[in-house]
Amino acid sequence: MDGIEHYKIPIEKYGLEDGKIRHVHIGSISSDVYFRSLMIGKYSIFKRPFGWGFNRYIEAFDSYNKLNPPKRDLLNYLNNKDGSNNFVKLIVEFGIFSILLFIFILYYLLSNNIKLEEKLFLMPIIITQMIRGGGYFNGGFILIVLLIVFSYIRNRKKL
Repeated sequence: MDGIEHYKIPIEKYGLEDGKIRHVHIGSISSDVYFRSLMIGKYSIFKRPFGWGFNRYIEAFDSYNKLNPPKRDLLNYLNNKDGSNNFVKLIVEFGIFSILLFIFILYYLLSNNIKLEEKLFLMPIIITQMIRGGGYFNGGFILIVLLIVFSYIRNRKKL
């Protein structure tokens, strides 16, 4: 067993059917999930610019899937609650308000008042979770965001 046996789809559905190829998939399921989440983010920012609300990514996911059904059945439920990355999850759930968090994190990163050691410790975790994180409460994302906020406040008081 190669570790993904349970994800295999019957050949009649996505392979040869009466000697003709119906669907040919190029790329991995992982990349399909990632790019689908980016499309959901794009769709959401135009449909609901103020966001869908906290932990309501699944509603945006379902709404987008009704308009654009995926070619792979697995995409109907893989990462349907977390968007496969926190960047898209924030955009979908908080809309344009998520830009405030992105600006704050960028300001923190570029600030000369914050020690380089702190940035080198905190920022890789944020960047990793933004690119491929599984929610706010997994992988320490919310904890690191809070540490960044407290670090900023502490350094702001020193001025």
